[in-house]
Amino acid sequence: MSDRSEVVQILSDIPEAFASLLHAVSAPKRVRSSGVKVAGGTRDYVPLNVDADAAAQKLKREVFRAHRKVSEFFGETPQPVSLSIACADLTRWCDIWTRADFADELIAGLKQQVSRAWKLCGRSEGPTQLPQTVCPACLSLGGMVLHEGNGEDERYACEKCGMSWEPSDYHQAVTDVLSRLSPAA
Repeated sequence: MSDRSEVVQILSDIPEAFASLLHAVSAPKRVRSSGVKVAGGTRDYVPLNVDADAAAQKLKREVFRAHRKVSEFFGETPQPVSLSIACADLTRWCDIWTRADFADELIAGLKQQVSRAWKLCGRSEGPTQLPQTVCPACLSLGGMVLHEGNGEDERYACEKCGMSWEPSDYHQAVTDVLSRLSPAA
């Protein structure tokens, strides 16, 4: 049985992920060429991002498949709906359908498609790697990550020793270590 808050988060991310994929399919439309300009010639166009287009279609199919399966689970005839209405229906019925035998498969499929969308659109779900940073605690170079929160709970953390700091504390810790280890002038 899946965690309800995780399922609700996945379902709430789907419309944004789908819109991001649609934007990624064709943006930007034109590229300036440094080649010779010919009067009456054609302009250079960036080809469609076929990966983003395929991911958008897979995401849409996965949502509609989940909506159809859940509708049938409740004994209803599946009606054609928009993507956002399908997500709203799935969220509204979440407490019940997530207990069904097929729920884990549906949730895994939705989660996989949302993760793929974020990967293609450049949104990271995990912490940002900071390869050129040093850990003030264990003095290892690299292995530092930035856990981006909602703007208030960002933390720098070391993957090797497990220590973490708020951004202002991290910069102060680095300054203290550098002043302590630098030779006296």
